[in-house]
Amino acid sequence: MADTEHTLQEIVFLEDLMKLSKISIQEICTTLNLSDNGLVEDLISSIWDKISKDKDLKIYVLEPYVNKVFCSKTSSSWFEFIEKDEQQELSDDKVDNLQRETVREKIIKYAGFNPFKEIHVPKDKNISTKPTIIGAANRNDSEYIVRFMYNIGMQKSFLGNQIHYIPKIKLVTVLINEKYKVVEVRGDATCVKKVSKEVGKIIEKSYALEEIKLKNKFNGNINEISSILNGEILNTSSITAEEKSLTIEESNSVAEILNVVNQYINNDIDTNDFIDRMENIKKLNEEFFENNNFISSLLVGLVSVGLRANKDLMEQPLYKLLQPYTISSEGSIIFKFNEEGMINTYTIHVTFTTNSIRLSSFATEALFSFIREKLIYK
Repeated sequence: MADTEHTLQEIVFLEDLMKLSKISIQEICTTLNLSDNGLVEDLISSIWDKISKDKDLKIYVLEPYVNKVFCSKTSSSWFEFIEKDEQQELSDDKVDNLQRETVREKIIKYAGFNPFKEIHVPKDKNISTKPTIIGAANRNDSEYIVRFMYNIGMQKSFLGNQIHYIPKIKLVTVLINEKYKVVEVRGDATCVKKVSKEVGKIIEKSYALEEIKLKNKFNGNINEISSILNGEILNTSSITAEEKSLTIEESNSVAEILNVVNQYINNDIDTNDFIDRMENIKKLNEEFFENNNFISSLLVGLVSVGLRANKDLMEQPLYKLLQPYTISSEGSIIFKFNEEGMINTYTIHVTFTTNSIRLSSFATEALFSFIREKLIYK
């Protein structure tokens, strides 16, 4: 058993190196006096052969990359752990001595070993579909990373006339901040659901895990998130805000209005004909148009309304026109972030339906911290 706790470098696995850019991989090769020519997979294999059995070398070589290796190009979802009232279950003489276990202590107890000091990677045949803790390391006094691993299925491999089945293993990063009582699970929606459920089991005696609903937190408004990040909206996908349906006659009226407008703009009809036809449509459907907004009626029946622009959508007249009648389901935001004196530009994709934010480029822990500070902790 190790006496000292892991550095972040020690809980980096071979698969994690694939999350680094080729430039970073080539830099590591140079540090190790290895050739930096060839496919990324081959370069990573050479790196791992050299550092996997030399703890000190691994710590030294990977130190510049621990700010990138766990977070590049990934989606994240967030949960908060809420304290249960344990005092209700205790007698009066025990209340004064009540000392709640930290989540960190619960993780150690649940794992059956201290993942902050040991790494336990099961053999292929022993990796189950249940997420298993394999290692952990502190980021700072109140924040740490826990690595989970589980089997997501079997992969077929052919060798002559034989079929071999190889387990497909999922490696998941979970960041826990005990100061803000927040759990961040990095991965797709299926992964997040499975791993967060396991975290919930770990803490269930003292805490309840509750998903942070981005839609509720920001009123389903991509604009609000963009403003907080001082960013620009590149695209959105929205659904109609009003739940209603149109009759065949009402739908025909809306379609006819669009048809008349199109004919007028294309000079297929003159102004007088345009006015006459519009007045006739209104007369035939007077009650409908008195009680319904035309834009809202126009959007009824559309599964989604997608808008895209080369610059900030919030400055686009069409977006402003439709916004009061739609509810955002997802959208992409571009923003600038000052990182170690350099202004970098990042794009995130916010999806309210899955309560997740996805980074579309190589990211860093500093960027993740910025997003949490701006959007999750406040």
